[in-house]
Order: sequence, then C-alpha cells, then structure tokens
Amino acid sequence: MASQLSTTTPPVLSPGVFGNFRFDVVAGFLVFLIAMPLCLAISRASGFPPIAGIWTAVIGGLVTTFLSNAELTIKGPAAGLIVIVAGAVSELGKHFGADLPDADRAFLGYKLALGIGVAAGVIQMLFGLIKAGRLADFFPLTPVHGMLASIGIIIIVKQLYDVIGAAAPTAPAGGEPPSPFELIWAFPGKVATMNPEIAAIGIVALVILFGLQVVKTKWVRKVPAQLVVLIVAIGMGSAFKNIPAHVGRRQVHDRVDRLRNFRNKVMHHYAIFDQHPLDEHENAMKVVGWVSADLHWFAKQLTNPQAAMANKPRV
Repeated sequence: MASQLSTTTPPVLSPGVFGNFRFDVVAGFLVFLIAMPLCLAISRASGFPPIAGIWTAVIGGLVTTFLSNAELTIKGPAAGLIVIVAGAVSELGKHFGADLPDADRAFLGYKLALGIGVAAGVIQMLFGLIKAGRLADFFPLTPVHGMLASIGIIIIVKQLYDVIGAAAPTAPAGGEPPSPFELIWAFPGKVATMNPEIAAIGIVALVILFGLQVVKTKWVRKVPAQLVVLIVAIGMGSAFKNIPAHVGRRQVHDRVDRLRNFRNKVMHHYAIFDQHPLDEHENAMKVVGWVSADLHWFAKQLTNPQAAMANKPRV
C-alpha cells in the first residue's frame, strides 16, 4: 500500500511577492480563464450588470490580496450568494420603486443592494477587528451544508431554462416570482419550445464538464474541465452567433411564415396599408437581425416605414 503512494512533494513556497512568481503566473492564468466567465454569469444571475462582476473580480484579486496575511485565500465569485443577492435586488426595487418601469426598478434595486453590500463589508471588518471569527465554532455545520445544498438546487433549477434556450416562467404583474417547485413543474412543458442550437451547446458543455472527471488519462486530468467547456462553448457559439435568445424553433417558423405571407400579398398587389404594415416591417427586421447583424443595420438605414405610411394613397 505504501509503495503506491506518490512521493512527490509540493514545491517549497518562498516569502515575498515575487518569490513564487513562476507558480503564481500559471495559477493566475488558469484562475482568470475560469473566473472571468464565472464572474460575468454570477453578476448577471444576481441581477447586477455584467461589468459589476468584472470589477468585483479585479478588486477581490488585486486589492484584498495585499490586505490579508494568509498564503492561501479564496476571493473568487460566490455562486452561493446568487439567490440572496437576486432576491435583494428584486425586493428592494419592488419596495422602493413600485411605480417605476421594469428596467428602472431593477436598476434601483441594484443600487440599493450595493449599499447593503458595503454595509455588510464594514460589519465583516468590525468582526475581524474584535476576533469574532471564533464564534463560528458555536454553529453546527449541518444547517450550513443544508442551506448551501438548497441554494445549489435553486440555482440549477433556474439555469435549466438557459441551458436549453427556453423562457422561464415569470412573475405576474405585481405578483411573486415563481418558486423553485413551480419552475421544476413547468420545465417539461418548456422542452418543446427549446432552442436547438442553445440546447446543443448546453448539453455538450455538461457532457464535457462531468465526462472529464471519469477520464483516467493523466494529461487530460491536468486540464481543468471548466477551461475545456469555455473553449468549446465559445467555438460553438461562434458557429451559431445569431442565435435568438430564448426563442424556440416554433417561434422562428411562425415569424418566417408570417414574413412569407406578407411578401406574397405585396407581390400579388394586395392592399397592404390596412394590414398593419408597421408591425410586418418590425417582424421582417427581426428575421433579418437573426440572419445577420450587418444586414440588419444596412436595412435599417435604407428603410423608413413611417415616412411610407405618411405618403400612403388617400381615398
């Protein structure tokens, strides 16, 4: 048994900022590749602007490093707080900006949640000054593990819809957001409206993420599975760069078929001025945007449906 154990010892760390520079560069690069998209995703899932995740990573990685005397610390994005932060943004925006539009209400909730984050940080620093960390020994680990597991389940349920490119159920006007159980119950019905391209990327990413864990090849196990997922997902996303977000195949078919019917009316000299042409133009531009962003911009510069409506024949 003893002969099977590895005798390789880890390198001895040297004191100082540059003493372990060659090890820190490799470790920092790998963390960057994984933490960058993670910061963006967690920020978006928490109801924050994506750029807030970048600034959080920069401050956590550069500023707090010099404030701590620990050799090994974790200052990365905490997915376990998504539920708490997203709930704070939603509830604060609803309470203090009930009469605002949805976008303004969400931004108000984001700013108020930032204030709560600053206050929480000050309290944490005060706890550190009075050596209150030892109070954690009085709390059993079982409730903590249960809380983290429940948060993980909530995150998984909410992300299931993003994996297949389907729209998750939303809260009614002035009502409460759907519970995790309601999201689970509604998910099988949403599979029929999934976006095939988005679902392909999501399923391939999951297969890589869990499949690499069982591969026995030594050099494969040295490559972080998250890094492989990131590279593959970017490649597949580039191949499907005009994927409509949360739009299923049926919705694409309906819009294209609607465009075809309107085109037939125009070509057969139907009277179209009373057929809601502005709505039909908006539908056509939506389809064009799915085909090419450049073509959408070009078509937008050349068309002026409002002017055409103003010059329509008068009876």
